[in-house]
Amino acid sequence: MKKDTKKVFHDGEFYFIKNVTQAELDILKKLNDCGILTEEPFSYELTTLKKPEDRFAPMAFFWAGINLMHKLKDVEQSMKADIYSYLAEMIGQIHSLGIEHGNLTFKNIHWRDQKLVFGDFALADMKCVDWLSAENIMDSFIRDYSSIMYRAKIRYDDKEFWIKFFEQIIRRYPISEQVRQELITLIKKELELYFDEEKNEKRYYGFL
Repeated sequence: MKKDTKKVFHDGEFYFIKNVTQAELDILKKLNDCGILTEEPFSYELTTLKKPEDRFAPMAFFWAGINLMHKLKDVEQSMKADIYSYLAEMIGQIHSLGIEHGNLTFKNIHWRDQKLVFGDFALADMKCVDWLSAENIMDSFIRDYSSIMYRAKIRYDDKEFWIKFFEQIIRRYPISEQVRQELITLIKKELELYFDEEKNEKRYYGFL
């Protein structure tokens, strides 16, 4: 079923209606229960399924805020750095719960009341993460690592920025210092490959 989003204006407020699954709503509830702001559905129970075998059904959502991409166009560079740092911390918190968003682009991240709000968890997945293995952690969240860098295009050509950004994400993980360093080493290797390919005007499809 297509997940087309319809925008509705009612009683002075914007609402959005889209098809979702119960699994998606369960992830939203888990995140909100842990203090991570996400788009807010009218209900966390999908009661509008027409048939027992159906997976998708319409759900209305409150307005999540302005698109983060638009927000970043209107702020000073110093504030951008603060927002990037805040973003990395929040991504790390989401991952620490074993949740991979699956499509972390700025179109799916919003800004409301000076806070980040995450949206569109249609591709999200609950992972059974082995926090003792850097390789397993990397595999568990590879889609988020790649989409936030390649598709969001934050300071696209700044390798040192990306190393620091990923270090901030990893800081939130429930892992030992040894695993943390192993994971950082893996990410640095992938970044090196990526930026070497960029210099040659080729697209690297491993990490990204």
